[in-house]
Amino acid sequence: MLRPTQLTRDSDPILIEALRPILNASLPYLTKSLGWMSAVEQHRWWRTEDHARVKVFLWRDDERPWEPVAFSMITDHGDFASPFFAVARDHWSNGYGDAIIKHYIETAGKPLRGQQLVSNGAIRKLNARNGWVVVRKSTALWTNPDIEYLEHPGPTTTFPDYDAILKGLDG
Repeated sequence: MLRPTQLTRDSDPILIEALRPILNASLPYLTKSLGWMSAVEQHRWWRTEDHARVKVFLWRDDERPWEPVAFSMITDHGDFASPFFAVARDHWSNGYGDAIIKHYIETAGKPLRGQQLVSNGAIRKLNARNGWVVVRKSTALWTNPDIEYLEHPGPTTTFPDYDAILKGLDG
């Protein structure tokens, strides 16, 4: 079973370092250009990150708890949140994407906005299956035309049908 561990400002540096190889390997699949991060840069980023706005999770499988398989990050922007996640290449096609997406939708607790590469068929399929909707494609000359902008309404809360319950009580 896949399990997230939420990292905090005071988390063991080994856990922060465990994110780095997964992040660096995912760089070609991102919509934003990030440079390869060294261990020193990773820890500097972690120390300066606004932990009141950002939640980061390291994911491990119960079968191999010593081996990080993914990470996810949710940034709160006030009215919406934006997620980011990556699965270690050795663990692609293990079904982890759906679990991670469902987790960050629930954890965000509000509408979400994000981006995806048109060329990344796997993430497009995962996002569509989990309720993300493409709201526009990048059309500006100075941006990557391979990017789609997404929105998700956030977690769905279903309430009992109180009218039906009261009607039933009234007979």
